[in-house]
Amino acid sequence: MNIDVSTALATLQLDPGNPQALKALADLQPSADVDAAALQLALGDARRWHRERGDYELVLQLMEVELAWTKDAARRADLLHEKGRLLSDDLLRGDAGLAAVQQALEALPSHGPSKESSAQMSLMRGNWRPISKRYLQQAQEAEAAGKDTAHAASLFVSVAELLLKYGGDEAASHVDAEAHLRKSRALDPANRRSGIHVERLLRDKSRWDELITLYAQRAEAATAREDRALAEVMAGEVSTKIGKGDEALAHFRKALEASPNESRALRPVRAALTKQGQKGDAQAWAELAKVLEAAVRTKRGEQDVLLQVDLATLMWKQLGDEEGAEGFFRRVRKIEPANHAMVDFYRSYYGAKGDPARLLHVLAQAQKTETDVDRRVAMGMEMARAAEARPQSADKAIELWKGLLRLKPRLPEAIASLKTLYTRTEKWNALLEILKEELDALPADKVDDKVARYLDIVAIYRDRLNLDVMVVNTYLSVLALRPDHPDALAALSQRYESQGRWSDLIGVLGKQADAERDGAARVALHRRIATLWADKLGKHQNAVASLEKILEADPADAETSARLKDLYAKSRAWRPLLDVYRRELPHLQDGAAKRPRLSEMARIAGERLNDVREAIN
Repeated sequence: MNIDVSTALATLQLDPGNPQALKALADLQPSADVDAAALQLALGDARRWHRERGDYELVLQLMEVELAWTKDAARRADLLHEKGRLLSDDLLRGDAGLAAVQQALEALPSHGPSKESSAQMSLMRGNWRPISKRYLQQAQEAEAAGKDTAHAASLFVSVAELLLKYGGDEAASHVDAEAHLRKSRALDPANRRSGIHVERLLRDKSRWDELITLYAQRAEAATAREDRALAEVMAGEVSTKIGKGDEALAHFRKALEASPNESRALRPVRAALTKQGQKGDAQAWAELAKVLEAAVRTKRGEQDVLLQVDLATLMWKQLGDEEGAEGFFRRVRKIEPANHAMVDFYRSYYGAKGDPARLLHVLAQAQKTETDVDRRVAMGMEMARAAEARPQSADKAIELWKGLLRLKPRLPEAIASLKTLYTRTEKWNALLEILKEELDALPADKVDDKVARYLDIVAIYRDRLNLDVMVVNTYLSVLALRPDHPDALAALSQRYESQGRWSDLIGVLGKQADAERDGAARVALHRRIATLWADKLGKHQNAVASLEKILEADPADAETSARLKDLYAKSRAWRPLLDVYRRELPHLQDGAAKRPRLSEMARIAGERLNDVREAIN
């Protein structure tokens, strides 16, 4: 059943005239969230409960709630018949009762109970005067005989009921009816029917003082504690209605003496004592604690978690009795391990005692039964941080944080704490796993963040696990994202050189040279590349590209120029050799130096390239 329905019905038990609860029920319609069968059952239980307490008008309203959306003919007939009997027998509205029964027959013409009731009501309506006359005669004879006063009282009630039911709104009928009802009460004060009818007459006529007196008499005559409590509650509510607050509180207190968990009395008494306590009356708090404890110790109170929580909270916060409060919170914990107020108490209680282990136990129990995911996460974080604060509980903290990640993946607090804990406990493989999960979760466009994670990973491979292969592979992953990343290039260069991986080293140096902005540094890198090709790999021709770039940057570099000329001559690459000579010309100091150079260039052009025009130039 929908929780709003349960709340509305529970509210009506405390406050039968609550307009918000009545409106919530009136707006109901069965739906995916409100099961019709469950709703029918709940409304039926509520009607029975209020009928036993004489709240007939509220019972009628609850019937109308169900009738508003019930379409099934048989169910409508049952409800309308029940409504007709209530109107006729309890509210003494004969015509309205007969009309409701006839509506039941319109809904389901074969409805047996409605047929029977319709015939009975019609017969009684047509013959009520002679019947009431006979009842009155029998009642007077029984009263005169003085033997069976209870029977006489019952007959006087029957006469009054007929007058109220069929006598219309005539004042005389009401006067006579009230006289007969009072006669009945005089003969048998315990007669429930006469008391209820007198109560309604007095209420309809706003004769409040008389109504309070009636309730007081009913309370005095009651043999059952619950009946006495209810009578005092009714007296208290009427006293409140007419502004007699002190008298109302006295009646509510008497109700609690009879039935300590009477909710309609407990609520106003609590409100009054709380108000006094908030004004600085410490005695009011102590008295309220006694009231709540008496309610808690009843059979119903043992199962009423809210009541126990309120009592324990009062003892804790207002009376400063933490040990006493702990006894009641312990009961709450057994019934409802995730109760928020209870958890707050033990957080303070064990925190003051410096006992984090027991607090962790309370939180663990609460988290298991908590249904709200956010609260489960919050409690899990609290447990994990408490464990994390104790060096000997690092493994426990790790398990708690891992559990939170299963509950809420990618929880930032859990990831950050696990990194710290794995580092502290030197669980490097576990740290690598969480870093890789972070890396995989990053969007493709978060290049800088990805590079940062790779560098964290490479530090572990390099400094903690000594896995050179993984160090190299991770740096290569960095370069795949940032080809000019200086740290990765420098690290790979150092690794390849120490391992004698000259081809790989040349590739990295080439990338470094491409990324280098400083001209001198870039020339140095190309010089080193050329040297590696020649000296380490013996591939002199492969050095040409780097030598060319050096010479391009510094045409006056005689050593590089000489090496290039030698390589081009050996490989018979006459055109590139001619270009080298041409680039040297501007740097020769005088004609004496230039003349042999030009002669050599002419010879190469003419003899080697057969380019006469070039030779002539």
